[in-house]
Amino acid sequence: MADILIVEDERHIADVLAFLLREKGWRVRRAEDGTAALSMVQHQKPDLILLDLHLPGIQGLPFMKRVRELYPAQAVVILTAQGEEDARVRGMEAGADDYVCKPFNNRELVARVQAVLRRTRGDFLREESPREPEIVLAPLRLDCAGFRLYVGDNPIDLAKHEFSLMEALMRHPARVFTRDQLIAKMYAEGEDVFDNAVDTTVWRLRKKVREITPDLNPIKTIYGLGYRFSGEPT
Repeated sequence: MADILIVEDERHIADVLAFLLREKGWRVRRAEDGTAALSMVQHQKPDLILLDLHLPGIQGLPFMKRVRELYPAQAVVILTAQGEEDARVRGMEAGADDYVCKPFNNRELVARVQAVLRRTRGDFLREESPREPEIVLAPLRLDCAGFRLYVGDNPIDLAKHEFSLMEALMRHPARVFTRDQLIAKMYAEGEDVFDNAVDTTVWRLRKKVREITPDLNPIKTIYGLGYRFSGEPT
């Protein structure tokens, strides 16, 4: 049974969300502000957080940043109002796994939550060939069981999309992947994807690696085509 935390200060919306999610058999907890939600996450980490960005106390984006510091792989689906493209983009850039616009379609919301849970709880990792416990391409090592990338002995926790992209590149280090091919690896079929989703994920991965080794580039841009594994100095 998945444990979902709803962080929403509008009680009537939270009531609807809780009803829809409980109908699927998921356990639901609720918080009306970022401060209370952070305490609940620290007490018991949920499988997924359904997060409104406009909250009393700690706002949605600072809340997500703090949660990501504590649990880098925490699944988060953000709630934004129609027309809030900038907030939506900032939320995705901050590490959200998906978004739902308010007013939302009930079936779409449940489907999006289900897709994220499927990925984050392991179903999205199934492939035709068995997964090696790790992929080593010095100086990088991908721990496929722990969902971590190692630079030497230094571990980097990866979000779901980051892991999926890095695994695809490291499994086939000589292959150039187009953005569409990487999107197919990173997202469930039928899931809405931002045009810059791959570029943003590549940027995050490079930033995480360079925080440990500033001159190491894990992913090479092949202009006009896409990306391939690098692992070479910049």
